[in-house]
Amino acid sequence: MATKSLSKLLERREDLDERITKLMRERAEVDRQIFPRFKQLAAAVDGDAAVADVVHRSDNNVILGEAKARPKALVEEIEKVLRDAKGPLRTSQILMQLTTRGVTVGGKRPLNNLAAHLSHHDKHFAREGEGWVLRTNSLIDVANTNAHAH
Repeated sequence: MATKSLSKLLERREDLDERITKLMRERAEVDRQIFPRFKQLAAAVDGDAAVADVVHRSDNNVILGEAKARPKALVEEIEKVLRDAKGPLRTSQILMQLTTRGVTVGGKRPLNNLAAHLSHHDKHFAREGEGWVLRTNSLIDVANTNAHAH
């Protein structure tokens, strides 16, 4: 097997360096666009009421965007899933239902994030046996009551 000359190897290395530099610039640009959205999504999942411009709904999907956010969007989506359920749902079942409805739970471990979210919002959700159920006086109930009161 013939070896390449040192000059050819150096040329190849320079070419690779140029390609890597170009790719790193492209990745940096994508990162500049992605990371602010991840911060917004995390704030929405955490229920940060001070966050605006986080989530809006379009075609039954929760997406990041420019529209004004409803900070409790994920809580409301979970409530809808539990309201439609015939009984307690495991966290994994809730995650599957959310995914089917086009709702994404962020993070490296979405199942763990969803479990933490459910536990954090214990005014809305309760453990029953091996699963989760909807407590009364949910956000949806309050919204419906308020709508009928006007």
